[in-house]
Amino acid sequence: MPSQPPLPIGKIGKAGISNSASLSPTSSPFSPLNLSPVLWFDASDVSTITQSAGAVSQWDDKSGNNYHVTQGTATNQPTTGTRTLNSLNVLDFDGTDRLLASVSDYPETATVLIVGEVDTLGTSGFSRSLFSIDGAADYQEEAGNSTQYLFQINSTQHTNIKQGTTDLIGSPHIFQYVHDLDTNSAAVYVDGVAGGSANNYNTAYSATQSLQVGANRAQNTPHIGGISEIIIYDKVLTAQENTDVLDYLTNKWGL
Repeated sequence: MPSQPPLPIGKIGKAGISNSASLSPTSSPFSPLNLSPVLWFDASDVSTITQSAGAVSQWDDKSGNNYHVTQGTATNQPTTGTRTLNSLNVLDFDGTDRLLASVSDYPETATVLIVGEVDTLGTSGFSRSLFSIDGAADYQEEAGNSTQYLFQINSTQHTNIKQGTTDLIGSPHIFQYVHDLDTNSAAVYVDGVAGGSANNYNTAYSATQSLQVGANRAQNTPHIGGISEIIIYDKVLTAQENTDVLDYLTNKWGL
């Protein structure tokens, strides 16, 4: 399964006495751009959100690849400016909303990270989804249970996997999905903690996909809750890279 190393343990050194002072260079704060994402949505950056009276018609991709997601139907537009997490703006989805884009080069190997919160499953809860791709070979992130949110990946390319038996409704989390064609493996994590895995990801997802933020593949059981940030990388992150991006999301969103 894709490796998910433990967070590094810091060391505390004993200061010595010196007659001269030295200054260490100040490091720049981490940005997801440091690791070259293929897609990045950030609800805290309101300049990336096109809205009218709070109804969102477009959410811009900050990766530079211009995979902006849009919604032209007013009744299917999520809301901005009404929901926050750690005093930062979050998009709110009411169970009918979704934002869509066409993607021509979805990666064979990827790390997908979503900061989101599920308020309720409502009816038809099993397939309630924060995110999905819809193509000839695809997947959706879903509840995996009719009454509990268990963060399952329902995939055409490997055995379905979920984080475990903990109900995640009612609080924000970092949902992470890693699929690695080089090792034929896939795995899920919640807040950096490993969940289920599969070792039969033998054929890649289709490159051409309909990207769906806040909805399952069929778009008939959209998300009910908030979505704060989505980042996709076209690789399995190293131990340090994974620590950096998880720390960034945890500290930013107060998780």
